[in-house]
Amino acid sequence: AMQKEKQELEEENKRLKEENALLKAFKDKIVNFFKSIANKIPIIKEFIEDKAPEIKEDVFRRHDVGMGMG
Repeated sequence: AMQKEKQELEEENKRLKEENALLKAFKDKIVNFFKSIANKIPIIKEFIEDKAPEIKEDVFRRHDVGMGMG
């Protein structure tokens, strides 16, 4: 029973890591999209500042340090 539970946890861990990698890749695409338009369209900049603070730093950062897929 213990071995089966361990295997199930390992499979769940692997699945969650894969899902997390996909979400990070998607976030990078969203951030890059907003970077390309935020400074050209003021309402988009306001939206990010007001409604999407979790990506604000990534979008408005001066240098693309740490934007890799890892």
